[in-house]
Amino acid sequence: MPEPHTPSTSEGTSGKRLGDARLRDAQLRDAQLRDAQLRDALLGTLLGALVRGWCLADTVPLVLDVVEREPLASGGRFAGDLVRALMELPGTFWGRYPGLYTRYQAVLRANAVARTALPIDERMQFWAPLADRPHDGPPNTTP
Repeated sequence: MPEPHTPSTSEGTSGKRLGDARLRDAQLRDAQLRDAQLRDALLGTLLGALVRGWCLADTVPLVLDVVEREPLASGGRFAGDLVRALMELPGTFWGRYPGLYTRYQAVLRANAVARTALPIDERMQFWAPLADRPHDGPPNTTP
């Protein structure tokens, strides 16, 4: 009866290293997926806060931080929806925060340039109303 193959020390070590590397790769992919899901949820929350006008003094700087790096960043509706929501803010807000307004103007220019690379149908989505979705306001109670 032949004896089962027992790996030598070097074979066992390299197999373990390969298994460890695969485990690390899987853990990294899982972490990246969780990070992406968390980022998407955060951007969606920021978009909702902008549309509803909630905590704008805190929300707007966070949104500007995102869209300065990524002009077409999305809160889940369409490419650039965060910038579109900034455009809906009242002028009185920008009047109170001139430093934010300067950043906003630069973001508008960068977003306009970035949108030119999008297909026409995606470009046109940018002008869609933001508050027309059921979760954007109180539930409709009219019969």
